[in-house]
Amino acid sequence: MWSSLSEIEKALDASVSEAWPELLDEATLLPLGLIRLKPLVNTEWGDFTSDVLLRVAEKLRIKCEDAAVLLLQKLPLDLKRHTQLSREHLNFNFGKQIFSISVTSDCRSRGRAGVFLSANQCSGFERLAARASLQASALSKIDVENEFWFGEEPLQERGQALFDRLITTKTQGGPFNIPELISRSNENKLSHLTIWTPAENLGAVFNQDYNDRIRGECIEIMVRSPARSWMGPLDKIGNSGMRDAEKLAFIYYLASDLPAIDLDLAVPLLAEQANLSWYGSNVISRIRASIPTLCGEAGDEYLSLQRLVHLIPLFHERAGFYGEVEQFLSVLRLIFDEATKILNNPTVRQTLASNNSCAAASVLWQVVTCMENRYI
Repeated sequence: MWSSLSEIEKALDASVSEAWPELLDEATLLPLGLIRLKPLVNTEWGDFTSDVLLRVAEKLRIKCEDAAVLLLQKLPLDLKRHTQLSREHLNFNFGKQIFSISVTSDCRSRGRAGVFLSANQCSGFERLAARASLQASALSKIDVENEFWFGEEPLQERGQALFDRLITTKTQGGPFNIPELISRSNENKLSHLTIWTPAENLGAVFNQDYNDRIRGECIEIMVRSPARSWMGPLDKIGNSGMRDAEKLAFIYYLASDLPAIDLDLAVPLLAEQANLSWYGSNVISRIRASIPTLCGEAGDEYLSLQRLVHLIPLFHERAGFYGEVEQFLSVLRLIFDEATKILNNPTVRQTLASNNSCAAASVLWQVVTCMENRYI
């Protein structure tokens, strides 16, 4: 029986070390000496996944299938039975046991994190700024010390103030110096660094020498460079006259996974589901109106929603440490969608009107408890 995600990660890490002791000192494989499992949205694939097979195969120049055979032999039996292979990935499916596994951790023990945003203000730069500012906000919310660099300039603002600063600062920038950035990160004792840069910068800064330098550092470095079709071009953006709630909605909307061609910049001002900030607040208000207090047990009903609510802290943590902002926002929307389906079900509504001790009431209240003062 596994009680925490960190316990599972340590067991997987020990199995990898036993299978390939020659890789124990390879910062290229395990930068921080521990494999981190990534949560999965689609339950068909499992609850968590790891690309460790791919990393081992690339390093040793062997097939992922061969790496999988050896690693599965080394895994503890009570972990192996939850393991399934998906091409080059190792997935873990715990079923209902997922609810007894703690996915939260003392994030402060993970070290300090840095966010770097290239100062190359190309078309669609505002979308990069939205994701980078949300990443910094996530780090602050999980109480992790973090630094934010806009090109060569360190910025102290966070949240909406940071986004406003980024889109109003007039600066010109181009390719940045990766070795200097890594040296700065090491001097500041960062454990994680996320680099946000337009795709056109990649060819100039990430040649083979730089790639080798990155892989040799004891720091987890993530490069976020969204496709040009996501970046823009965008219509002229101005949010100076917006209220705080509208500004937050604006940032969420720009950071979403919608391609630029599908964006409607009026959406953040509208009361509709496409406006994630409004949508979440509306769902929470509807739940509170239907269920004044927490009652009942959720049991085995509405497991998909319960699972997302259980995993959302981990998606939020990864948005902070690894810049996986779009996945976090997508899971938020899925939670609101699932809750809306329950609220719109006529049978459930009749039951809630007469008895707020049903399973639906319990799982909906879990959504309220999870979201309040954290994500929206």
